[in-house]
Amino acid sequence: MILIVARLLTINALTGLVYFLLFAAQSTAMNESYYWASLVFLPHGWRLVSFFLFRFSAIPGLFLGHLATCLYFFGQASENFWLYVATSLVSAVALPMFYLIVKASGTDLLAPRDEYPVVPWTFFAMLGVAGTLLNGTLVAMASAWYHVAPINWEQVGQYLVGDFVGAVLFVGGLIVFFRWQRHRTTGPAQ
Repeated sequence: MILIVARLLTINALTGLVYFLLFAAQSTAMNESYYWASLVFLPHGWRLVSFFLFRFSAIPGLFLGHLATCLYFFGQASENFWLYVATSLVSAVALPMFYLIVKASGTDLLAPRDEYPVVPWTFFAMLGVAGTLLNGTLVAMASAWYHVAPINWEQVGQYLVGDFVGAVLFVGGLIVFFRWQRHRTTGPAQ
C-alpha cells in the first residue's frame, strides 16, 4: 500500500513539475505577449502524453501543475483564483472524460491491438484532436462564465492552434527522440 501511494505521489509530483517547467521554458523562449493563448502550447502535449502513460493517475498532477502555472505566471491570485481553479480542472479532466465516453460506447482508444501490441497511432491522434478541441472550448467557456461575458472566439481559436501545434511538436519530438535512441543503441533497422 505504501508503494502504491509513493508511486501515485511521484507520478503526480513529476507530472505537475513537468507541466510547470514546460510552460516556464516556453514563456522564456518565446516571450509572447499573450500567455493565456500561445500559438505553440507545449504543456498540452504533456497533458496528452501523461494521460497516455499514467491514465487517470496523472489527473491530480495535471490539475496542480496547471494551477501552479496560473498562480505563478499570471498572478492576480486574489482576483482570479477561482478562474484558475476552474480552468485547471477543465484542462485536467477534459481528455479523460472524452476517453471514458468513447470507451462506454465500445471503443477503448488506449487498448493495444491483438495483432500488434501497441495503441494505434490513429487512436492516439484522435485523443489529441479531441483533447485540443475540448480544452480550448471548455477553458474559454469557463473564462466566459467567470467573467460573465460572451465566449471570446478569438481566444478559442488561439487555444486550438496552440494546443494542436504544441501537441504535434511535443509528441513528434518524443517519437523522434525515442527512435533516435533506439537507432543509437541497436543500429539501423534492417
